[in-house]
Amino acid sequence: MVFNLHESRYVYFHKWLEENIIDVDEDIIVHVLALCYEIWCAKNKKCFEGINVDVAATIQKAQRYIVNFKSTMLEQRVFHKSPTEF
Repeated sequence: MVFNLHESRYVYFHKWLEENIIDVDEDIIVHVLALCYEIWCAKNKKCFEGINVDVAATIQKAQRYIVNFKSTMLEQRVFHKSPTEF
């Protein structure tokens, strides 16, 4: 994926992402990646299946992924605590 930031300068998405998520809170990174993933999935549905995906549904799905991710991370942190951490 390529972004045209200025008329003569193209930036690859992964480079844009690397440059813009440096020193950013983990929570913001999780939100950006979940939303990017869902936008990518919606684009694929449109391109390959001809299915229009509602923007609100895309955002809601990304939000569900975020909640599930955070829940899983919390469970792993609790589950993997050593006896001295309790």
